[in-house]
Amino acid sequence: MEEHSEQEKEFMNEQDSKLDAFAAAGIIITLTAMAVFWVSNQ
Repeated sequence: MEEHSEQEKEFMNEQDSKLDAFAAAGIIITLTAMAVFWVSNQ
């Protein structure tokens, strides 16, 4: 197995951070939409 350079590791960490940010935003948007839908049906 080959070792990754520091630059490659940093790039992979940035990609992971972007993915985490998109996942978090998606969860927040989904929960907000569910709350709005639930309140509108009350």
